[in-house]
Amino acid sequence: MGVCLVHSLDRGRESPHAARTHVRDFLRDRPGSDVLPDELVGDVELVVSELVTNAVLHGSGHIQLRLEVLDGVVSVGVLDGGRAPPSANGQPLAEGSEGGRGLALVAELSTEWGIRPAANGGKEVWAVILTTVAATAVPTNP
Repeated sequence: MGVCLVHSLDRGRESPHAARTHVRDFLRDRPGSDVLPDELVGDVELVVSELVTNAVLHGSGHIQLRLEVLDGVVSVGVLDGGRAPPSANGQPLAEGSEGGRGLALVAELSTEWGIRPAANGGKEVWAVILTTVAATAVPTNP
């Protein structure tokens, strides 16, 4: 049986931090579940933080965080009202640049990630992260 977290977020600078806190607490306090290693929890927190940051900076409208843990797979989704997909343009970053690495981090820490239209006309940016238990099974289109 999977466990889910659905959390609404304000469009503010504090939203990525709030999302990380909710995800950390959720992953550590899941009833009847195996404890995930701290490193994996940290990876999920970082993916969530980057996706929420992109939604705050480049999206529009309401932001919703979805997280599901099922059969050794952690699925993350961040929905917002913007229609423009995030861009991983592959351009080299200037030394000392504070932004532009988010989707590269998401790609590095996730088994797969993508973008799909949301029912409200916006988009959902999603990522799948395998736990050590699920090293062989990856759901398609989580």
